[in-house]
Amino acid sequence: MREIDLAPLGLRLATSLREQGVRLDGFYYCPHHPQAIRSCYRMTCACRKPAPGLLLRAAAEHGVELAASWMIGAILDDVEAGRRTGYHTVLIDNGKETAWSLSAGRAATDRA
Repeated sequence: MREIDLAPLGLRLATSLREQGVRLDGFYYCPHHPQAIRSCYRMTCACRKPAPGLLLRAAAEHGVELAASWMIGAILDDVEAGRRTGYHTVLIDNGKETAWSLSAGRAATDRA
């Protein structure tokens, strides 16, 4: 997916949620990858999971209480990012995790 395609995706997500009575306060993404094709995105950064950068940014921008928050994800990078941020974490085992390298920082506080 190209970065330019993300704005319409965010709008579609916000619209779908609004139809269900849910307000989307933010839409965050990380365009970086150590092996990105475009050199401007080729880097290791603080915002790509399992780094907690985007979660911390969103929490700061929206006044989120970290210890009262939850990170729900389908891969262990989601869990690790949540744990690094201080969130409670849930791993939804839907068969998407491909790198089951468990450690204390990658263990969810709950599992669904």
